[in-house]
Amino acid sequence: MTPEDRALIEAQRRRDLVVTLLNLTNEQGHSQNRAAALLGESAATLSRYRRAYEQEGLDGLIPRHFQKGRKPLAELTPAQQQRVQEIVLKSDPNPGKRVSVSFALRIFAHSEDCPDEVREVILKTRKSKHTITPTLKRQARVTVESKRLHRGPKTFDLAGYSQPRDLTYIDATGAEKPIVPGVCFEADDMHLNEPFWIDWPDSADPCAARHGVRAFRAQLIPWIDIGSARFVAYSLVLRYSDAYRAKDIRWAINQVFHSVGVPEVLRFEHGAWEAKDVEEIGADSRLCRITHAQTSKGKFIENRLNHLQKALALDGVHLGRKRGEFEEANKLWLVCRDGRKDPRQHFCSLAEVTSRIDAALAFCNNDPLEGDVYNAARARELYGLDVWNPDDIWHRHVGQHPLRQPTLEESWRVQPEIRVVSVSGGLVSIRCEEFGARYWFFHEELARLGTGWKVKVAFDPADPERGAALINAEPRDGARNRLGLREGEFIGIAEPVDNVPQFSLADRRNAESRDGFDRKSRYQKLCRLLYREISPFGRRQSAAKTTHHIRDGRGNVAEIKQGQQRPAAPESRHAAGASERGGQSTGQRNERKPSKPTRRSNPLFATVDY
Repeated sequence: MTPEDRALIEAQRRRDLVVTLLNLTNEQGHSQNRAAALLGESAATLSRYRRAYEQEGLDGLIPRHFQKGRKPLAELTPAQQQRVQEIVLKSDPNPGKRVSVSFALRIFAHSEDCPDEVREVILKTRKSKHTITPTLKRQARVTVESKRLHRGPKTFDLAGYSQPRDLTYIDATGAEKPIVPGVCFEADDMHLNEPFWIDWPDSADPCAARHGVRAFRAQLIPWIDIGSARFVAYSLVLRYSDAYRAKDIRWAINQVFHSVGVPEVLRFEHGAWEAKDVEEIGADSRLCRITHAQTSKGKFIENRLNHLQKALALDGVHLGRKRGEFEEANKLWLVCRDGRKDPRQHFCSLAEVTSRIDAALAFCNNDPLEGDVYNAARARELYGLDVWNPDDIWHRHVGQHPLRQPTLEESWRVQPEIRVVSVSGGLVSIRCEEFGARYWFFHEELARLGTGWKVKVAFDPADPERGAALINAEPRDGARNRLGLREGEFIGIAEPVDNVPQFSLADRRNAESRDGFDRKSRYQKLCRLLYREISPFGRRQSAAKTTHHIRDGRGNVAEIKQGQQRPAAPESRHAAGASERGGQSTGQRNERKPSKPTRRSNPLFATVDY
């Protein structure tokens, strides 16, 4: 404690005595001698304190031995102090605890705002130019918090006030509930600090053109479960610019939903994580809600990422968390990226990097936590465990309360590719430039919609065998919408159609797959039924009076009779029940074995479930 602090404490003690004295004498009617006896001070001392406080306030109560000292050589006015402090904020490059003011004072001395007497004191020749009168240096000094705030609110928030948090949340009704495993998943991006190489056939890239591979620093997107503090999955995004897009975020969400399960809430930061393509996922609250942390300290994953960074820094070539942090490693990274050296001789492969990430995440998931929120006491209270082991807590809770797996109908908004296309020949076709491939999908409902009808197609180019969700894109009052379908209404799940050879000499059979014949037969049958519905004349007039069944390709059936207006959709499109195909559930697709895919999965995106 400095002498100034001790003097201030003593002055405050004397002020409290004066306030109590006034209360005893004026309010309670005691004499000054009686009040002095109650306070343990002499009446003369209390009179002196009272007189000094009435004349000078708190300054008059400061002990005199602390007021000794010679008069300062120079002092700054409040306006001059503000000017010097502005120079300190602009010129001091150190955002830490140290504050340098001598440079700012010398700059101020050369300005027109500085008085001659102050300029003379600052620029006086001394043993060192930094030796300036303490009064001026004290008046010029700013707080460390002011320096951080000058650099921006994010820098200030990182070291500033942070509200303590508990392992609870407020639901939509306003009730406070505990956060258990599976309630909230949180994700953030992290530049992988270890470079690696991957086969990259691109003549435009200098490294790939010379060595056939390219050096990468991928974007790592880890996912953490807040209820257990466990890493549940991660995604690696490899793009030429070492960046990621909103589509990649949606892709990662899609992979996590289908590999781990669907939580109640997703919590993200701002920026690309609140893009329109991502926010649309939370539009259907039946699937999952999305919330955004307002500050960096509002995300628990930041703490876990720091732990993960430590584990990942133990092997391989480490570039550091800041640009140019490790000089030799960064020089090697630059020459390999430019093709002057072969990355395979210095860096590890993508497979080796993923194995190291797996090992680091396994260590973090089994390293006990000892903090205010996650600790041994809470582990014993909630789960009956001796320590808070994220892996044990996750498996214990999820084993009893498994997360639900979404259907394509529910999760179409998180599919990586969502395109609006026109129906043509009973198919929809989408070309993905990133994969260099075109995808076709078939659904019996497309025959009812007809060529030219606009539909929204949502699917995963890396996993086309899962199928594609079809959503109506024609406005209800549009000229083409003769069926009264709502815009955005779910139509069904389309099955993929693969290219096949034109003929085969190996087995003397037509190379067109049996699947293709089945689709063609169903498509033609449905088209004939539709034609008979609108043309009940001639020889087939009597047959047209019978009841026809319209199937949507998922086991749902709608009945259409002569003269009856065609329904907008089969009656129980989403309901569960037995269909005519061997008692298959209406919510299921045909369980035949899918044909072998002919397209490669995207080599630029990988998701791992933990």
